[in-house]
Amino acid sequence: MTFQNPVLFFFCALGVFNGFLVSLYFLFFSRQKRVQNFFFGLLMLMLSLRIGKSLYALFVEPPNLLYIQIGLSACFLIGVSLYFYLKSSVENTKKVPVSWKVHYAVLVILILGIGIVKPLATDEKEFWDNYLALFIYIVWGIYLLLSGFVLRDIIKKLFDRKAQCTTQELWLIGVYTGNGLIFTAYVIGYFLLYLVGTLTFSFVFYALLFFLLSKKNRDTVFRDIPQKYAS
Repeated sequence: MTFQNPVLFFFCALGVFNGFLVSLYFLFFSRQKRVQNFFFGLLMLMLSLRIGKSLYALFVEPPNLLYIQIGLSACFLIGVSLYFYLKSSVENTKKVPVSWKVHYAVLVILILGIGIVKPLATDEKEFWDNYLALFIYIVWGIYLLLSGFVLRDIIKKLFDRKAQCTTQELWLIGVYTGNGLIFTAYVIGYFLLYLVGTLTFSFVFYALLFFLLSKKNRDTVFRDIPQKYAS
């Protein structure tokens, strides 16, 4: 099924394009070579690839199945990218631990291996649509729960009338909430309306961008948060 609404296409495509620009900036061009910035860049890249895949599938007929496979493979890495971004931020990580590298590499090798053994472009569409896609969403959901556990102290602080969250902490809550909304939208889209995930990403992206329009927020968001959360 394809959509022909040019306004809708422009709105979604602009969000995806800007998402790619943000990811490239934090991965390669950011002056602050922080672990947190690297994982944030990875998170934005995986999200942009996944949303780009949805946009491509919605507005192009017939779609190239290789592009669809790339988007779904990126979706498999959204959750772990979010988890390590939040964990590195909360713990003020200065260097990526070897265990994190191995953890991430195992997931990359797993999804690439599946893609090589059972490529979507062959006769494996039923496998990807009915089994692997569900598995990908389950993995994403598990990492979303783990990410919430990482933020547990900040979340408690958010509801404590006697405490006040810093700008950095509010940013982390915003990123986590945004990812939760995108995940929920795609779960709904998996069973009902596919377009809702693409639209949700664009709304979340612009909301976070609006938060960063303040120079004060930009200057503080990507600094270390209070050391008391570090393990």
